[in-house]
Amino acid sequence: MFQFGRIKNFFSLSRIQNESLKSSFALISGVFAVDRDDNQRLAVQSLIVPIVRRNGTVSGESMIVLRKLAEENFSRLDVEKLLAELENITPMPENDALELLVKSDPSKSRSLADFILALAVDTGYYAGDGDDYVKKVCTSLGMSEADFDSLSKKLIDSAVRQRKLVNSWRGVVAALIIIAVFILTAKLLQSVVFGLLLACILLPLEKFFERKIKNRKGIIFAITCFCSYLTAPLRKFSRMITRKNYAAPSGTSTDPERKKIIRQAVTLTVLVALLIT
Repeated sequence: MFQFGRIKNFFSLSRIQNESLKSSFALISGVFAVDRDDNQRLAVQSLIVPIVRRNGTVSGESMIVLRKLAEENFSRLDVEKLLAELENITPMPENDALELLVKSDPSKSRSLADFILALAVDTGYYAGDGDDYVKKVCTSLGMSEADFDSLSKKLIDSAVRQRKLVNSWRGVVAALIIIAVFILTAKLLQSVVFGLLLACILLPLEKFFERKIKNRKGIIFAITCFCSYLTAPLRKFSRMITRKNYAAPSGTSTDPERKKIIRQAVTLTVLVALLIT
């Protein structure tokens, strides 16, 4: 079955845009394991919450990024639990979370800082506009200010380039989809539209031929007489092989001249239709 969700994800603004985010998450993913129930896990989640939440709930953009990251390291059930926790937890104070993480596992503090910076850039939370929260958290976890400035600039530039690239491809794909829809519609409705156009043209044309033949003058009448002369032997042969005891049904028109005019007008109309097609 066709996966419409893939089209939706393609046109979404949130996409994992750099290897730094994935690699740094892989280094600290153990702290997000669902079977862990400790303060270190809560501390990491507490530092992430201000980045991924908007108006008290995890934003759609952040949800896509986090889901893609988690699905590469956890089962689907654990992914759903992790995302639900980020929606519902009450985070511990920022300073308490930083102090706990630095003391409990100093060796992973720098990897955590790399992950938080990459996540903030990728979700659009941090764009180098002077936000103090991300810089404070990263430097508190052991990243120098010089490293923060250089790494953040590198990540932001990469994100901008890739967003432009994705947006340009979206425009191309959208245009191709529109063109394909028009082509398919024209293909499917071609016979219907063509039939309606022929009906609109040929029905009045048949009435026009009837009037001209009935008036017995003009080029239309002359053409009709010429064609009638050419087909006279065929009509004579047809009458010879027709059953002589055939009687017209009661109630039908008995005006042979009227029938002849209609037959000639219809014949001319059919010839015009063949020329058109």
